[in-house]
Amino acid sequence: MHELASRSLEVISKKPGSIVAQDVANTLWALSTLDAKVAPELAKRMQGRAIRIAHTFNAQHLGSLIWALGELGVVADPELAKVMQSRAIEIAPSFDAEGISNLFGGLLAMGVEPDSELLTVLDGQKRPQWGVRTRRPYREFIQ
Repeated sequence: MHELASRSLEVISKKPGSIVAQDVANTLWALSTLDAKVAPELAKRMQGRAIRIAHTFNAQHLGSLIWALGELGVVADPELAKVMQSRAIEIAPSFDAEGISNLFGGLLAMGVEPDSELLTVLDGQKRPQWGVRTRRPYREFIQ
């Protein structure tokens, strides 16, 4: 697993401009599902790349990225949290229940309180199915 993380850092160091949103999200998702330890340098570079290309993230990639960072125990770059929440607000209608769950779960795992505008915008979206249907607003689940 160390090899995968090292290779990821090597690639993003050599050709950072070639890394797209899907690459950032999938790489961090893969590392998180393997319980890999991510070097701070890799986390920093991936977050930096995500900030620069935030406008290209779709709902799936955004949810996966935030979930993976939370699973990896990465401390969120404050700018990343701000930029990705803004992007989530822009593309809110395209989030499905899993994406919403990944987004909020990842934010909370990184110690980021979701933006009140994000909560409001996503409140009318599809709700995650936790075995019971609920009409409670999302903000009640995180308070």
